Amino acid sequence: MSTIPPDLTSPSPVVRHALSAQIADELRRQIIYGRLSPGTKLVQDDLCKVFGTSRMPVRDALRDLTLEGFLVADGVSVAVANFSLGDLQDAYELEAVLHGWAARSLAVRGTADDFAALEAIHQQMKAAGDGAATAALNWEFHRTINLLTRSSKLLIALRSLTTVTPRDFAAEFPGSIAQSNAQHAAILSAMRSGRADEAETLTRQHVQETTTLLLRSMENARVHAGD
Repeated sequence: MSTIPPDLTSPSPVVRHALSAQIADELRRQIIYGRLSPGTKLVQDDLCKVFGTSRMPVRDALRDLTLEGFLVADGVSVAVANFSLGDLQDAYELEAVLHGWAARSLAVRGTADDFAALEAIHQQMKAAGDGAATAALNWEFHRTINLLTRSSKLLIALRSLTTVTPRDFAAEFPGSIAQSNAQHAAILSAMRSGRADEAETLTRQHVQETTTLLLRSMENARVHAGD
């Protein structure tokens, strides 16, 4: 006999990310895109008004970003850290390696259904044009490759790295969309044909090109902040 209360058998849709994680995601992307420059003070009460929430989610978000190295605390307030772009580049390089491994794994183990699922996402992205929908599909394409490896170890390793990669990259750099679509097509073709080495190399290059644009954007923002 089920012990689940009747009113919990059909729950409302669950928000997968806690409110604090959503706030951290937004602040992190503002830092990565250079809209919050090093030294910028973040006041908890002001952030509560911006996000329309209580102090606890904001406090937790600021704590998480401090642990990640994006913020520094002086005991009274927090400010955007003057962290090394090299440290961030290291994280991106490691992420590229893991995405490449996932593509290699799928080239060896993938099924026709796996590749059909990826093809559907690829076609949707091609038809979506610019904007948030394309950004979401771009993220979904790579996320699906990772999930289809069915490797819990890979997913755990990626989880610690991809928090620093903005998911709306394609919306921020619309000029990269056509190139991304072409690269996705080449990656998918290599995986379908079992060309594991090629699939891995193409994926690593694709991710590295993406993160190079992010780092360049951050560097430009720092230069302008110093003017």
